[in-house]
Amino acid sequence: LACQLLADIGSYGPSLKTLYPEQRCEGDNYVSDEGAYLNAFVTLLLKLIDQDPSTVRAHVRLWPKDEPYFFDKLHLYVWNKPEITPISEAVSSFQQFTSNQLWSSDNRRELLFLLRDRWCETTDQQRSLLLNKLLKAKSDLRSEHDFDAEEYHRKRYARVIGWLKKEGCDLPTAFEEDLLRLKALIESWSDEWVQSAALSNEIRSGMVRTSTDPDIFSCVPIGEIADLALSQDHGDSFDDFVKHMPFIGLVNNCPHR
Repeated sequence: LACQLLADIGSYGPSLKTLYPEQRCEGDNYVSDEGAYLNAFVTLLLKLIDQDPSTVRAHVRLWPKDEPYFFDKLHLYVWNKPEITPISEAVSSFQQFTSNQLWSSDNRRELLFLLRDRWCETTDQQRSLLLNKLLKAKSDLRSEHDFDAEEYHRKRYARVIGWLKKEGCDLPTAFEEDLLRLKALIESWSDEWVQSAALSNEIRSGMVRTSTDPDIFSCVPIGEIADLALSQDHGDSFDDFVKHMPFIGLVNNCPHR
């Protein structure tokens, strides 16, 4: 009912957080009302999978096939559950997803985790089907024949297969070669794009503490301390909610330097 109401008004709430949250000890994750509802649903779903997977599997088949706010994310999530989704069914269902569904930035982490976690169950033929689907899935672009749109698609596709390779997934030889070719074609390609492909982009909040640990200067010649201090002081780490001010620590602990 909620999905139908959202579709009727043509409006959706804030982006939903990933169903694979990152394990971080600092800060609190922001969860919208819609996100809290989804989390409660998934918690119940996992309990039901443990108790009666066949019933859950039948229930999943009744889910909307093209509902972008809740169920696209949920489909990618349950396809990663071997207890209710055999690998052949997961591959077949993946093939039926549209370009908009596959490339939704809100569900990127679910897509990547699904491919990585079940890669070892797939045959070479299934792997080729999955990667070809991603390669050809570009009808969501403004124009498939626009140069900038094509360049954008190359980048996102190369990020995905590059991330899979980084995570230890064996790529078919043709796709290994494709990755090398695409990296050479993409202007200013950076391997950091692969590293960040599966980031959750969760919104977090917390108190920022100040670190004056001067260890970074321990082996630095005196003549290079000033340049390093200028590059490091006031550095804010969004991963651990720390403002780094090592030069203050150096002045306090080793004023002779």
